[in-house]
Amino acid sequence: MSSVFNFLETHAWVIQALMIFFVVTIIHFFLNRIFSKLKVKFEERKSFGSLTITKSVQRPLVLLVWMLAATITLKLMVKTYATNLFFDVVQKGCNLFIVVVFAWLFMRVIRGVEYRYLKLPKKKRKVNVTTAQAMSQMARILVAIGAVLIAMPIIGAPISGVLAFSGFSTVAVAFAAKDLLANFFGSMMIYFDRPFEVGEWIKIPAQGIEGTVEFIDWRLTRIRTFDKRALYVPNSIFTTAVLENPSRMTNRRINAIISLRYSDADKLAVIVTDIKNMLVEHKDIDNDQTLMVNFVEFGDSSLNINMYTFTKTTVWAEFYEIRQDVFLKTLDIIKKHGAECAFPTRTVHVPDQVNVK
Repeated sequence: MSSVFNFLETHAWVIQALMIFFVVTIIHFFLNRIFSKLKVKFEERKSFGSLTITKSVQRPLVLLVWMLAATITLKLMVKTYATNLFFDVVQKGCNLFIVVVFAWLFMRVIRGVEYRYLKLPKKKRKVNVTTAQAMSQMARILVAIGAVLIAMPIIGAPISGVLAFSGFSTVAVAFAAKDLLANFFGSMMIYFDRPFEVGEWIKIPAQGIEGTVEFIDWRLTRIRTFDKRALYVPNSIFTTAVLENPSRMTNRRINAIISLRYSDADKLAVIVTDIKNMLVEHKDIDNDQTLMVNFVEFGDSSLNINMYTFTKTTVWAEFYEIRQDVFLKTLDIIKKHGAECAFPTRTVHVPDQVNVK
């Protein structure tokens, strides 16, 4: 027993460490109980914002409690056995780890809020998806920069010296990372000008790019083509390219040429009138837009009628169904009047005095 007491007397930090471990275990238990009750309460009230923050904070906060306990224990041990220099190193390492944990906590909160916001119905969103993602990315960048600035004095790096060095190195970095900077400013233009958003169909004819926007990052944008391939487009392209956004069209256009035989010239006027009336009465044709049906050309072997109108829908599949219905009804009108659609033909006139054997 005397040897045990002598050990405990010379290693008092062991008892203190056990007491700290016991206290932190109790705190950990109660923290988990509190967070569990809060999550149930917020779920019942459908307070999804508070629920998201609670879930995001739980793990970093528990880790921080254990980290503080480990820091205190390590300090007690180092103070007993090590030199002051080693104690200072441990102190700085522990402080640095605490900064990292707090940065992780804020990152999780930002991520959680972004995820929950994007899950809201579109009508409840005050800003669009692209802007929300941009704000989230900028917030995470600011947290990272803040963590670095706080950590620098801890490790003994003066902020003033770093700022002075950054001034001299700005030009070199700009030349070395000009593509990265171009992509970054390209992403800023996307966020501020909003030529497209996540989920929209875009086309860049000069680059042969067409598909649905899936994700916009600070460096590149991911586009899913219609054959389900993923395209990763640097954002710098959007600063100079001519971009088409079919998702923002107000109507889809039907523009077709209908060819009739020359032998049906006497029926041409009434067919044109009936086709126009059919379009005016069609429930899926937008009569507020331009609607024209006119005889426009004497073709080589046909009389050509131009049909020009717009559908109410912009949905691709629905548009094809409507256009098919319009074309079928047009054929019925032509058939009703005893006319036929023309096809390329040639007539050879042979003089009477020429004998063909």
